Formats: sequence, structure tokens, C-alpha cells
Amino acid sequence: MKLSRAFVFLLILFPSLGPSADPSAAVDLSPSLAEWKRQIEETGSGKLILARIYTDVEQNRIVIPADAEQRRVLIRYFLNPAFVDEFVEMHAANLNHSGPEGSLHFILLNMARAAEWGEHEEAVLGHEFGHVWLHATGYPFPVYEGGADSCVSIQAGDAVQHVVIRAEMDRRGIVYRHYWTANLERLLDAIEGGGVAPATALPVCRAAAQVVLWLDARLGLTPESWDRYDDLIAALDRSFPELKSEVDALEALIRGRDVAEPAAHLEVLRQALVEMYRFFARWPPPEDTPQSAENKGN
Repeated sequence: MKLSRAFVFLLILFPSLGPSADPSAAVDLSPSLAEWKRQIEETGSGKLILARIYTDVEQNRIVIPADAEQRRVLIRYFLNPAFVDEFVEMHAANLNHSGPEGSLHFILLNMARAAEWGEHEEAVLGHEFGHVWLHATGYPFPVYEGGADSCVSIQAGDAVQHVVIRAEMDRRGIVYRHYWTANLERLLDAIEGGGVAPATALPVCRAAAQVVLWLDARLGLTPESWDRYDDLIAALDRSFPELKSEVDALEALIRGRDVAEPAAHLEVLRQALVEMYRFFARWPPPEDTPQSAENKGN
């Protein structure tokens, strides 16, 4: 799904579908997530607001429902094309906002992709809760500055934070692995069917996200925990050779480190930021580099 940049004007002119047609932003929480929300807000870091965000394909626009809390704040974010480019590729997103409205945490569900998570909404939300929880409890995190390359810093943060988030979801009894491996199965099927573009054809944000997806699988799954693990790793090695060295480098930084410990988390995060910005400073890699020549022979 891809929206034209023209949607930003349509969002201003037509902020809703009309009273009778408007969907609701409301999100019902499981007991586990309701308790997590309470604990996040008790830290005093800000109010946690959840909202479903819709896409009106016919009119080529994002729809922020009229009942969305702090809707005007959300509109400001969705007027940023760089943010929209990222959001439409996600199942959900989180934002930490500070302004005249106070400190706010947003978790936004991209309802245009709801069919992809189906019955596993708690897993989708739980992952975003994990990011907000890390922020609320004082873990360091990269700041989203709204620029075209902000995605690189966000992905570097994800590379480290996802390790802690998976452990916390396990501790809270939030079931997420089936949702995770179902997404990986779709990717594997697409690779095997020849439906995935080469890494060098991906914009930098999508390439960085692919690195973190691959890294997550290496750090969080094994052949014993998922029967298609070896197939996925082999397919990624074969399909994205230009990215493999970066996945290797990040895995070497993170594996075996106690990134749940704040000081270690900060140190590894700093290293991951430097590493990812170094790697993506010139993307895609020039075709005449030794790495590219090697990859052509694979």
C-alpha cells in the first residue's frame, strides 16, 4: 500500500468521512495490556493514547477518526511525508510527544493492514507497548526528528530494544511468537516465489528495516523454536547479500550482552547507531565496490 503525497492536502480538506461513516479510533485492551498501560502511566512519563488509523483508498487519504484523543496532535505528524512513508509500511507505530499538550505516548494501529495480523492484535499492541515502556522507564532511545534519514536511528534503536521487549512480553505472558513467525512465513514464501526486490532496489528505510527483521530472527529464534528458521536464514543470505555484513556486525554487538541493564543498553545503542549510520551513509552501495562485485557472483 502506498499513498500519494497529495493525501496531505486531502487530510486538511476532508478530516473525516462524515458523522455516519466515521470509524472509531477506540482500542479495547486485554487485561495484561490494561495493566501494562496503568504501570506506564504511573511512571509519570505521560498519558498513553491508543488509536486506530484508517486509509480511505478511493480518496487517497489517511483517516484519523473524529473520536481520536489529541487528534490535532496526530494530524501534525501525519502531515509529515517521511512519517507517512514509514507508517504505511507498519502494522503499528508508537510516538512519544512532548508539547503544549503535555507529554503523550501514542500507539497507532494501521488498520489498512489489519488483515495481516488478524486475531493477533494483542501481539501487535504488546510490541508497541514495549517500546513505550522502555521510554517511560528511562531507557535511552533515538529521537525521531522527522527527517528522511530518521528511520536509520529508529531502526538502530529497534535492533537493541527488541531484545528487551521480547523478554518483557514473555514475562507478562503476552503471546507473540505465532504472529511473528506468521509474518516471517509470508516473507519466506515471497522470497521463494521471486516476489521480493533485491536489497539495492530498496530505499534506505526499507533496507534498514530488513536488516533489523533479519537480526531479530537470528537473535530471537532457533531451528528448535521454529521449523522454518533454517530456510528463512538461507533465503535471506541468498536474497540480500548486500545487507548480510551489517546483520553480522549488529549481531556481534548485541549477542551475549545484557541489554536489559541500562548502562549496557546505552553503550550497545550508541555502537549500533554509529554502525548503522556508517553502513547506510551511501545507499545503495556503488556497483563498482568490491562487495558489489562479490555479490554479483552469488
